[in-house]
Amino acid sequence: MTANRIGKVLLLAVIETVLFLAVFFIVIFGFSYFQANLFLFTDFSVLSHSAGWDKFLMFIYLGCNALFMIFITLVVIELVLFLLRVMVKTILNTFRYLSLRTTDKADHIVKQISLITIFKKLKINTPKRAVITYIVLIVLLFGVKFVAQQIMKGSDTFVYRVYENLHLNTETQNYEFADAIAAGDEYTLNVFTSVGNIHLYQMKNQTTANFVYLYDTSLQLLHYDYTIDEVNKTITIDFNEGLLSYLEYSDVLRPQVEIYLPEGLILSEVNLTVSVSGDVVVDYTGMDSLTIVAQDSEIYVSAISSVIDNLSISAISSKLRIQTNSLNQAYFNLDDSEATLTLGDVYNQLEIVTSNNSNLYLYNLDVTDLNISSSDSFLELREVYGTTFTVHLVNDTYEHLNGSVTKQPDSYFIYQTNSSVELRGVESDS
Repeated sequence: MTANRIGKVLLLAVIETVLFLAVFFIVIFGFSYFQANLFLFTDFSVLSHSAGWDKFLMFIYLGCNALFMIFITLVVIELVLFLLRVMVKTILNTFRYLSLRTTDKADHIVKQISLITIFKKLKINTPKRAVITYIVLIVLLFGVKFVAQQIMKGSDTFVYRVYENLHLNTETQNYEFADAIAAGDEYTLNVFTSVGNIHLYQMKNQTTANFVYLYDTSLQLLHYDYTIDEVNKTITIDFNEGLLSYLEYSDVLRPQVEIYLPEGLILSEVNLTVSVSGDVVVDYTGMDSLTIVAQDSEIYVSAISSVIDNLSISAISSKLRIQTNSLNQAYFNLDDSEATLTLGDVYNQLEIVTSNNSNLYLYNLDVTDLNISSSDSFLELREVYGTTFTVHLVNDTYEHLNGSVTKQPDSYFIYQTNSSVELRGVESDS
């Protein structure tokens, strides 16, 4: 083989590798995007709570969201097919160069591998026309969606406001913590609600705390109270207490407290309680101890850019997503709940209790002492390493899947009754 031909083959290998990597990452992005937006189809169920003109506008709004997702998916598929065609054409060109044979039939087949063929009856049969069609349809979707959205905003459509969590009224209080920050005072934050949302953040480059209360009715405002005790170093917020139940899209929209504390304020303890229904968001906030007790709630905690030493969450009929880089110790109690936990390093004990058809997904963990007690649940552990594991299972499905077989725990005991256990990359002592 001549030097020119060897160079041609090597160039082919480089091009094919680059194209393969491009296809791989685009497919991963497309699949993740599609999976993350599947809820757009189930959201049509909210139409059962509306009627007449409001129902029609809400259908247009939701339909435009779903169609936009479909169009993005089609664009991703078309891009993948384009790259695959380039890959095949490059191989065919190299084959013709090396063998001096024609590949007309194969070239014709490759050209047909495209979603453009779907639109041929509409004379959309070229890449240029297909791109123009996609752009026109997406602009049309955004235009129709914008009109429906503005009409529903202007008329305060209840179902739309609940769907987008838009409140009618806002109450804001500010409190200056400059002296407390300078003195290094440590505060305890307590927030209690029956039905409501709790959002907690810390803000850089400010010494003033902002307490924002979003609500619909004067009764919700009447049941809102916040107290700052400078002597005992406590911040206490009570709102919308005393309710025993909540039915979304039927009852009044849940009120929401948004707490923006200065980053320099030291938090020793944070206690957040939702006794009936709501959601909890904790982000960009560091503290010694965080305790969350919630029912029928969505709980999101992120401590990637901050530090939470001790974490305790008890949840009933809730969904949790927790992301941390490190913890001193942690406790989770899941009852009829789903939790995705990405915890990083846990230097002492991590205790997890699951029951009543809970689903636990535990990822990327290095822990000193892991203790799991579970019944009637599904548990999936991936890339979970540590020193001591103790697992008690009753009527569970348990999977522990690790990529490295060299990082084995010092002790790993599984005590199970009527449970399915799968271990991969890790060995137990029982």
